[in-house]
Amino acid sequence: MDVILIDFRKAFDSVPHDLLLFKLMHFGLDSSLCDWFRSFLSNRESRVKIDDYISDNSFNNVSGALQGTVTGPFLFLIYIIDLIQSLPSDMYSIAFADDLKIYSENPASLQETLNVISDWCDQWKLQLAKNKTVVLHLGVSNPHKDYFIGNAKLASANAARDLGLLVDCDLKFEAHIAKIVNNAKFNCRRILNSFRSNNIKFYFKLFNSFIRPTLEYACELFHPSNSLSTSQLESPLRFFSRQVFHRCNISFQPTSSNAHLSPYERRLEISSQMSMYHRRIILILKTYFKIVTHQCHFPNLALYVKPALSPGSHIE
Repeated sequence: MDVILIDFRKAFDSVPHDLLLFKLMHFGLDSSLCDWFRSFLSNRESRVKIDDYISDNSFNNVSGALQGTVTGPFLFLIYIIDLIQSLPSDMYSIAFADDLKIYSENPASLQETLNVISDWCDQWKLQLAKNKTVVLHLGVSNPHKDYFIGNAKLASANAARDLGLLVDCDLKFEAHIAKIVNNAKFNCRRILNSFRSNNIKFYFKLFNSFIRPTLEYACELFHPSNSLSTSQLESPLRFFSRQVFHRCNISFQPTSSNAHLSPYERRLEISSQMSMYHRRIILILKTYFKIVTHQCHFPNLALYVKPALSPGSHIE
């Protein structure tokens, strides 16, 4: 099938307030709540700032669902909900804030959907970033059909970023893993160059705050099954721990109690750290538990997951 990742140009900044309020009123919200949103959006001014210079004149903001607010993504979703509901019935779509994906095994239906989206954008004064809207052709026998928005042909990509995850046409994540590992190593060096301390706990607190989350984000999806990628994901902590132990002049030579461990495992034991691999396993198990116990939204769960319970076990 083909997947098209739709990109709205300056999505949050471009939503016209008058049209947004019109949709809120017709969405079924209470009139007092609509008045609250009208007050929330109105009387906002902007100025131009370049370095230390700020313009004397200001201008009124007549568009935009404010970024960085709790209500911003909600308002944008309200704005495009009728677009999602108007898509052809044989079209699959997923929306999260201003990220919209459409996918189907039917190229004609996909092109028809693009036409619907383009017409909707013209009507409701949003623009599509045609140069950032990309197509992923999935499957070995995919015919690689061309798609158009108006007269502009959409670019085909071998990989695309979706909510922070780099996905390729083979639905593999080697490129994503390579990217986050390289970024993590770069940031490890930045931390080591920016701070000087003899406190080992201080360094690992920095690692766990700024580096580890970037390596674990969405690991439930990209957790590798091959040893090469597993070793790659372990390498930032391996490098960082070795540098920190040398800097803090802490020995990790084998003793009678830990001689069976590798140097890396000894460093983890001394610093009370968990390997990246074991952290990912715990996160995956937590997510799986939430799914099978219906603590998170997972439509048609039975199509994907069938827990096998051992005799005498039960889920509470």
